[in-house]
Parts: sequence; C-alpha cells; structure tokens
Amino acid sequence: MIPGAPRWLALIALTVALAGALWWVDQRVVDEPPPNAWRAFATLDALPPDARVPDPTLLSPSLGWPPAQIWHRPGAGTWLALGAPPRAWLGTWTGDVPAALGPWAACLDDAPGCPDGWQARAAAEPDGWRRAALLQGDAAAADRLFRGLRAASPIK
Repeated sequence: MIPGAPRWLALIALTVALAGALWWVDQRVVDEPPPNAWRAFATLDALPPDARVPDPTLLSPSLGWPPAQIWHRPGAGTWLALGAPPRAWLGTWTGDVPAALGPWAACLDDAPGCPDGWQARAAAEPDGWRRAALLQGDAAAADRLFRGLRAASPIK
C-alpha cells in the first residue's frame, strides 16, 4: 500500500491489476489453442490453403453441402461433417483424428466400433495421408461415397 493513500484507492488498484491478469490469461491461454490443435472453422473459405477438401460435385446432393462442421489441423488434415446431426463424415488426415468425431472415431480403429447403422471406409494413400468416409447408411452407399472421395481432387 502506498503511504498516505486511502485504503479504497489501494483496493481499486489491486482490482484493476487482477482484472488485467485475468484478461491476459484469457487471451493467451484459454483463447489460443496450440498451433498443432484441431480447430473448428465456420466456412470452407476460412480454411488455410493446405486444407485437403473433396470436390462436392462428386458427392450425393442428399448428404448436404456445405458441411455443417469443419475441423482442420495445419499440415495434418481436414474433417467435414455433412448434415446436422451428421449423416456422413469425410476426412483426409495424418496422425490422430479430432475429438469432435466423438463415437465415430471408433470406426477408424482396427476393431469394429462404429455406431449402429454406420459404415466406414478408409485407406492410406501413397503420399502417407489417409482418407475416410463414414456414412450412416448401407454398405453400397458407403462404397460409392468412398470411391467419390478417393477420386476427388482437392478444391483448395
């Protein structure tokens, strides 16, 4: 406390300092995910240039475009949820998958674990990336969707 200053002035200064410290923590720690974290994007246009996104002309219009959810991690992949709630997930990635996949992430494990009524098709590409199509529907529809995804060239 400053000698001769009223007690309330010291309390105000302490409150301002505490508010500033909390604001700094919020801006630096809470709002800033690590640079290698999966991040949500509102639109495809907001994605960075390294995003690998399938050509929507190769997808069935019934799946819904544009995507309802978009997840991207720089240099490590992009996942799109088609429909809300998701009727399909399309992904190109290396490493781990985003937590946003929730129960659908089990579809990508070696052990069967897809939610009931869901089909998964995935393959490793020659460049080391993996592609996957997860679809709520029958096996033939999942096969068609995956063929379209593998044939798709990135649109960005």
